[in-house]
Amino acid sequence: MADTSFESSRPAASLLMGNAAIARGALEAGVRFAAGYPGNPSSEILGFLSSDTADRVYVEWSINEPVAMEAAAAASLAGLRSLVTMKHNGVALCVDFMYAFSMTGCRGGMVLIACDDPGAMTSSVEIDSRSLAALTRLPVLEPSTPQEAKEMVRQAFDLSEEVGMMVIVRVVTRLCHGHGEVECGPLPPVSDAAHFDVSRPCSAAPNQFLPLTRSVLKKLTAIQERFEVSPFNASHEESGADILVVASGLGWMYARESAGAVNLPPASFLKIGTPYPFPDRLALQAMRGKRCVLVLEETDPWIEERLKILASDLAAEGHVPVVLGRGRLGETGLLERYGELSNDVVRRAYQRAFGVELAQRCRPFSERASQLLEGTLPVRQLSFCAGCSHRETYWAIKAALALDGRDGFVSGDIGCYGLATGPTGYNLIKAQHCMGSGTGMLSGFGKLAQFGWQQPVIAVCGDSTFFHSAIPALINARINGSQGLFVLLDNTVTAMTGMQPNPGSGFQMHGGGRPTVAPEAITRAIGLPTEVLDPTRVDDNIATLFHLLQKPDLSVAIFRRPCVIHATRQHGGPVDQVWVEQDACLGDACGCNRFCVRVLGCPANKWDEGIGKAYVDMNTCSACGFCISLCPSGAIHRAAFQDGGSRP
Repeated sequence: MADTSFESSRPAASLLMGNAAIARGALEAGVRFAAGYPGNPSSEILGFLSSDTADRVYVEWSINEPVAMEAAAAASLAGLRSLVTMKHNGVALCVDFMYAFSMTGCRGGMVLIACDDPGAMTSSVEIDSRSLAALTRLPVLEPSTPQEAKEMVRQAFDLSEEVGMMVIVRVVTRLCHGHGEVECGPLPPVSDAAHFDVSRPCSAAPNQFLPLTRSVLKKLTAIQERFEVSPFNASHEESGADILVVASGLGWMYARESAGAVNLPPASFLKIGTPYPFPDRLALQAMRGKRCVLVLEETDPWIEERLKILASDLAAEGHVPVVLGRGRLGETGLLERYGELSNDVVRRAYQRAFGVELAQRCRPFSERASQLLEGTLPVRQLSFCAGCSHRETYWAIKAALALDGRDGFVSGDIGCYGLATGPTGYNLIKAQHCMGSGTGMLSGFGKLAQFGWQQPVIAVCGDSTFFHSAIPALINARINGSQGLFVLLDNTVTAMTGMQPNPGSGFQMHGGGRPTVAPEAITRAIGLPTEVLDPTRVDDNIATLFHLLQKPDLSVAIFRRPCVIHATRQHGGPVDQVWVEQDACLGDACGCNRFCVRVLGCPANKWDEGIGKAYVDMNTCSACGFCISLCPSGAIHRAAFQDGGSRP
């Protein structure tokens, strides 16, 4: 079993999740301040970092990613080593500050863990943080294994402190959540020396742009020289080989592993662990004399495009290698311009690039696995958890919009409630992009009356997203007189990413209480009429929402009920149970068309094909009672647990 504690006495070698290895590297580097905003695949890093280390490092979940980075930067300017973590979406939000901070520089070592999600497995989009790093002129390291991740983070702090720049360590989902053996080193002694030197102002004022830019470019040149001989880059030259495989991150692991599964001709390999500034001389030397270069990276063709530029430098030598990979826009590359790599993807790339045959055991593997699994795995739709109050809220929204009859719709964004783009939320969300965008779009939709607009719009937002990014958009809607309804789904935690606290939660990362900011205090301070509602009072809520939709201005409805999963963890399971009276359930004969299973979509509502009737999975049910109120035959009941949980 993986060891996730971070005591200095831990064994030298442990099986660690990638995110745990990152946290360990930060601790071995002497990190004192850490901040971030939760989002897969980054969420566990601060959780691991806060475990058993309260005396070593201050850790906080900040209100959003830019604030997290700015707070960590403040600690760095006070001479402390600081860490900031976020997923790729958050990095994009921080670009403005990153560009300015690259010029002014840090003092204590500062490292950004940029967690990318190739294939958008838990994200709305793919974003390659390497491009953002180059845009903001910040150096990047990219590990291939948990061991290398730990070591890169540790050395990134040293590099940052030496050159006076924040350093980015870019990792991807499979590395963050994968496990590997990690050699752990000692933790340094704790020392406090926080002080901001007022004689050294830190300002990116307009009149400082040119000298600061010259300074940044000089630093990057020095870092590039260092990266040319970095041990994080590895070159293996095969005698007589006229092909070269260049890989980074997990692409390096796939490249070497897959090479043994194909009849690969003699090939040289180049591992790039320092993608920016790029080690040009190292790459040029590796490309000399090569007929073909295959680049394996996630996700954008970032290294590939750099190698194509460098390849032109070889023209004077009379030979320019062909660089293959994801290709240019408008052309077909060996690899798709999106998605993550895998062994199968890399093997097919080898086959197409070098004309090799796949080993017989490899090609049919995935097909055979699919055949064996077909019909054995249950179909599992994306769904709210059993007992999630969002299901009741969306039912009320659906009914209110139907009663209104003006073709209204929901504008939403990212979070648990974002699942309402699908059947679990009755397909209500029709416009969804990113955190806070639903409210910003409400601000725009609500000003279209002069163009003949008549459709009511409901912006739906979670409590964490409200504090993160929706407040400015809501203020904008208020001061510009936008019409619409803002619905806040307040489940008191940042639920989708692992129950992290937000300003409305009343608890903090290390445990213990902290002040609570009530969303209704903010909406009322803005000047918006606000209703605070209980999601379980469905009929009353339908009437309230319908009434608010008729108003010619902007209103707020806050649906408040704690996340059922968080509440269960805090207080135990339900004291009641919900069950189906089989004699009362008429099955398909009642004409409801399996309403409780097909329409409500609660994971606890099941259908027994053998007897043709509904039942409740008591291992899943949270006893919220929503299905009780909507069963057309009145067959679903609530009762106290009896006999250790058996049905009455």
